[in-house]
Amino acid sequence: MSNYLRRVLAIGLLSAIGVGSAFAAGDSKIALVPGGPHPYFAAWEQAGKDAAKDFGLAAADYKVPQKWELSQQNQLLESLLTQGYNGFLIFPGDPVGSVSTVDELVSNGAPVIGGAGCFKDPSSATFCLGTDTGNSAYIGTKELLKTLTGTKKRIAHFTGFLVDPNTQLRIDAVARHCRVSCRRFLKPR
Repeated sequence: MSNYLRRVLAIGLLSAIGVGSAFAAGDSKIALVPGGPHPYFAAWEQAGKDAAKDFGLAAADYKVPQKWELSQQNQLLESLLTQGYNGFLIFPGDPVGSVSTVDELVSNGAPVIGGAGCFKDPSSATFCLGTDTGNSAYIGTKELLKTLTGTKKRIAHFTGFLVDPNTQLRIDAVARHCRVSCRRFLKPR
């Protein structure tokens, strides 16, 4: 776990709590919830433990739905709210379908941050913290095509689940570059 990731996560969580409520750090019980099981989010578990220790939070627990299904994520979030969690870092299982649950959490006094993927606006999330996945895909495609110049090779673009908030950003970025530089772009099925 990098110190940078741990600090960004902790500052984001504390900022959301501070913006959304009058909780003291010791009263803050934060849930870190991805859309489903995936190794990409494994670092969140240690980051939560480190943030709880470093900033005196009551808890910063990593909680994962059993499957990558929006209904399971939403049920888990609602359950965590009833268990006393009062702040959430969420990777949206669906950038649109997650908004009503986010609004429910916030209306119950629990601030929400979108982590590694954003909710579709308008939402009640305090903010979203993530990389510019569209620009990263655009740059990656540009560099790949430089190496293929003058060849008759094709590229395949494997993006991920369409409900992943970053997938459409990647698809659009590759398509944007390919409209300029590619003869053919295959859309995901």
